[in-house]
Amino acid sequence: MVLAVAVVGTTGATPVTYASYTVARVTAPDRVWTLAGFVTDGATILNLTSTLMSTSTLLTVQTAVDDAADGLHVSETATMPPAWKQGADFRLTSGTDTLEATGTLQPDTTGHTWGNGSMTVTLNGQSFATITVAPSGESYAGASGAQLTSADRQVLNSLFADSFSLFGAMTVLADAGWVLNM
Repeated sequence: MVLAVAVVGTTGATPVTYASYTVARVTAPDRVWTLAGFVTDGATILNLTSTLMSTSTLLTVQTAVDDAADGLHVSETATMPPAWKQGADFRLTSGTDTLEATGTLQPDTTGHTWGNGSMTVTLNGQSFATITVAPSGESYAGASGAQLTSADRQVLNSLFADSFSLFGAMTVLADAGWVLNM
């Protein structure tokens, strides 16, 4: 079964397609869905593919996002077990540079905070920083005691938020298929 989804803005002089993608389910009883298409803000087009796999004990989302115009590639494998301890392996490649963040996060569903966790960040395979998460917020430490600049901390903050936002976005985009019991 395949579901095609399009989000079209019609308030301007000409309609603009902001998202166009398909959600397909692998033949039952497997609980595997694929998503492929694009999203745009009207200027930048992001091509995306994602595979969502569900078992009684784990949701795994493997995603690739490409911005061909800027030569950017993002890949992520994220997991969510019933205990809500999210795992992420997030990679951003631009040209010859690859930034990778791997780690886990245990959200605080009662206090509605990020909870506790950590992510190790590497740049081109070399240790760069560690992001530590606590209910009070995130903190950042440079590898081997290196001092981080405010720009470094800003990048790490965005990297942390983006890795979990991508996981959430893919599950939201697939919701239409799940609601229709695909």
